[in-house]
Amino acid sequence: MNFDFIKDLDGLKYAYEYCNNAEELALSKPDLSMISSRKSAEMLAKLIYLNTYSEESGPLTFANILNDDGVKKYLGSSKILDAFHFIRKKGNIAAHELNPVSSDTAVSVLSRLHYIVGEAAKKMGLIKNYPEFREDIKSNDDVKPLENEATGMMAKKIYDDLVIANHKLDMLKSDFEELNNPWHYISNTVELFDRLQFEEKPKNILTIKKIQEYYELLGIRAMQCELHTKDDEYSPVSFMCELKYNKDGILYKVTGTRDFLFELIYNLQDFDGFEIYTEYIGPSPWDDREFSKMFYKTIEEDIGETEKFNYRLIAYYHGHGQARCHKYIDGKKIDLLWTDDVEHFDSRGLWYTTGVSLRIDFDFGAHPDILAALQDITREYMPEDELDYIESCWMNNPGQLVPGVQFVVYTMKYVQKFLDEVNAVIKPIADECQILSYGEWWLIEFPFGKATWDLTDDGLKVIGYTL
Repeated sequence: MNFDFIKDLDGLKYAYEYCNNAEELALSKPDLSMISSRKSAEMLAKLIYLNTYSEESGPLTFANILNDDGVKKYLGSSKILDAFHFIRKKGNIAAHELNPVSSDTAVSVLSRLHYIVGEAAKKMGLIKNYPEFREDIKSNDDVKPLENEATGMMAKKIYDDLVIANHKLDMLKSDFEELNNPWHYISNTVELFDRLQFEEKPKNILTIKKIQEYYELLGIRAMQCELHTKDDEYSPVSFMCELKYNKDGILYKVTGTRDFLFELIYNLQDFDGFEIYTEYIGPSPWDDREFSKMFYKTIEEDIGETEKFNYRLIAYYHGHGQARCHKYIDGKKIDLLWTDDVEHFDSRGLWYTTGVSLRIDFDFGAHPDILAALQDITREYMPEDELDYIESCWMNNPGQLVPGVQFVVYTMKYVQKFLDEVNAVIKPIADECQILSYGEWWLIEFPFGKATWDLTDDGLKVIGYTL
């Protein structure tokens, strides 16, 4: 049957019965089929209105809803809108005129119903594609039209199912209300810094659910971990959050984990636009310790195809040694291009690293003055608390200038200044040097960034980008 693709979909499964009934009636009772198609389309239009405004359409007629600017913007296609109007008009004719209608007309109406249902399911993020309409419909003389049920009530039923049923949000609400329940977390650490911005309300209610699921998970895990380590000298989770939102033309700002969680769980769908900023450092929220459940995957696979938003993420996973940087503008992924123009990408803030290395090998016996100069430069620029370790490494490996140390800075220009002095010292013997560099820095404050040092045609350079 043509509508089997919505049979098990969240929300739209409740529309399946009416759409399927229209199909079964198409050949034997075409007038009743067209009436049933119209009812299904009206139900869908009221659902779209709910999705657009988070409120019911009330006294608006089917035609009024289709002429609403917000609904038109949500549909985003005159072809979809024309299909709605075609079903509405043909359904009215079948309901009010005495002249018989043909089964061909009923099938034509049914094909348009199939189209608008499929496109709506795609816009709601329930499916990526749907099967083509098949005109080889079987006749069913025994089928009867379904009992009349208010389309507004059915639309609300579908909407509520999309918002609540079969989604992780229920589990998150339970977690939020029962934070004292025992909880076990894994020890591997993840560091996440991101900012998400919607200047307007998301078009799709499922977009809001996906946003809620991700950020509530971070906040709840942070609170649970805090509760279970409150007697320890050191708490393994740091969570900072900020929510700015626009409601009725007024801009609000919320900080603090509990208030942040409450607004996201219960009120996010009511905001006209919002911006979320979070910093999470602590045990991974994901049992499988994979990046696959991070929010950028949801954006790549679902939200990015349907919504207009800005998103920036920088993340580092200690257990895997993996890092991620992502940037989206107006819902489109932006390629991040490395540059050695430190002025172009540098931004003052905490450039954090888990360890960087720089090794320069040459004939130390032949050039002891150059080795001494390099080590003096290193003493000048490296953190004071790392110097004892660095000098102990020089005893066995004098060319290991920077042996995997924490070199945290507030501007990458400082690192480049260090490299410029190193380049100047080794310039006379540059052809004799073997140089190995390793390590990465992350700017963990907005606008976020990533950098490393590398050997270029112009010597050692800092290369990087900001998001």
